[in-house]
Amino acid sequence: MAPLSHPKSGLQESGSDKLVKAIEYNLDHCSKGFDAKYAAIKSGGCALTVDGAIAIAAAPSVLVPKGAASACVALVPGKPAAKTAKADDEDPEIKDVVCPEMAVVWKGAKGALERKQLAFTAKGALGDESFCCTLSAIATGTMGGKSLVRVRGQGRECSGGTADVASDAFYEWNGSALVPTIDASIMFH
Repeated sequence: MAPLSHPKSGLQESGSDKLVKAIEYNLDHCSKGFDAKYAAIKSGGCALTVDGAIAIAAAPSVLVPKGAASACVALVPGKPAAKTAKADDEDPEIKDVVCPEMAVVWKGAKGALERKQLAFTAKGALGDESFCCTLSAIATGTMGGKSLVRVRGQGRECSGGTADVASDAFYEWNGSALVPTIDASIMFH
């Protein structure tokens, strides 16, 4: 129902203020219920300073490296792919999109910060080149014995298109990679 309350929706443009307010009320109620259900998945709590990080949160215990007192999960800018020879038919208007990466960061034995990139098994919000550039927040925690990472963001399509998204996706750590489990993202045009 969120697209119905978007400023460019037919309902908004037709002046159906009462209906739009009712939809927004219901969306707010649903959103608060969803957040309450996953209250154990929290943002913040990281005592480390991670230069250049988009967002950081305390790492669940299964992600804390052996010997580290604590660790954080950080959403960090990704690295662009190596440039190849430009093809004649490439569209110069299309922007290269570099998705952020998820990493565990901890203080090593010598006091320097160490970092290990976390793999993920399927695209989901972290690998969706259409909207990954909008990711701006993470939360972590353990619920029902599962270690979860939640990524969120909102904005316009990364390559300059007209779609908007409110990303809200959960990943579970399976011991070797983050696996998408819940995607409550909303996309609208």
